[in-house]
Amino acid sequence: MGDTVVFYNVTKYYVDPRSGEKIVALDDINLAIPRGKITCLLGPNGSGKTTLLKLASGLIVPDRGRVAVFGYDTRSDFGEICGKISIVFSREYIPLSITGLEYLTFFGMLYGYTRGEASRRARELLHLVGLDNKIDTLVATYSTGMVRRLYLAKALINEPKLVLFDEPTTGLDPVARLNFYSLVNNVREERDITIMWATHDLREAETVAEKIIFLNKGRIIAEGSRERFEEIFRFKGVVRVEVDSSSIDKYLIEDLKQRYGNLKARDSTLEYYYVSEDDLTGFLHLVSGKFRIANVTTSKPSLEDIYLSFFGGGP
Repeated sequence: MGDTVVFYNVTKYYVDPRSGEKIVALDDINLAIPRGKITCLLGPNGSGKTTLLKLASGLIVPDRGRVAVFGYDTRSDFGEICGKISIVFSREYIPLSITGLEYLTFFGMLYGYTRGEASRRARELLHLVGLDNKIDTLVATYSTGMVRRLYLAKALINEPKLVLFDEPTTGLDPVARLNFYSLVNNVREERDITIMWATHDLREAETVAEKIIFLNKGRIIAEGSRERFEEIFRFKGVVRVEVDSSSIDKYLIEDLKQRYGNLKARDSTLEYYYVSEDDLTGFLHLVSGKFRIANVTTSKPSLEDIYLSFFGGGP
């Protein structure tokens, strides 16, 4: 299937406008974005997510190394790729006094379609994103979820093969988010589109991504599938033990914490990250001898657990 975007030893600097100091935004990045998949970029503010998107779009070029999109160098062959890429931001300026149809038709004409072709294409896309009943409605009356779908329709006006999402679901309620995820995934599958998706939302990445990149301070900390991260995560699972509140003894809990460094106690619940089945069995045997147990549940580590283990604050 191949890769849509490849970063070869890419380094990118920015200059602080106040101090004039050179700041490393990305440091020797080697990364391949697989064709037809959703790849999520995860990391704290300033980790380099947006810079990666800008480099993939060709809007900026690396200071060292090179970026290839569809096999073309973004520095020397930008004309070969620019018409095949679109970007979806969390917020974009839309004149509120125009309709969704007028908005999309305008962008279609910017891409070289005649007015008639652009209008036809706009109608098709409004239908695709579920806004066909809002064709002649002013954008000012759209809900936040409708506006996001309009952004997506605009991104598809040029029939791209690579779409870059920069936190596209900011401000959406949970239902609107799920609808947006489903819509994007359907469009991706139907049109064989590659997606790079920058987000702060761990659940979002867990829901949409087939490949996840953890970034921190301009470097790739880890990359792979959700399943791959589970394999390399040092804890095999988490057990949550609910104990009878009348049997709780804070001194016993402190003693347990001394023996099990990964133990967390919240009210009447003990939460422990175990490294093996023997570790789990030993922990439960000890706890059952000290407390009256009301309930026990086990689960795999969440993506949040894995993320925090890389960036601090986790088990």
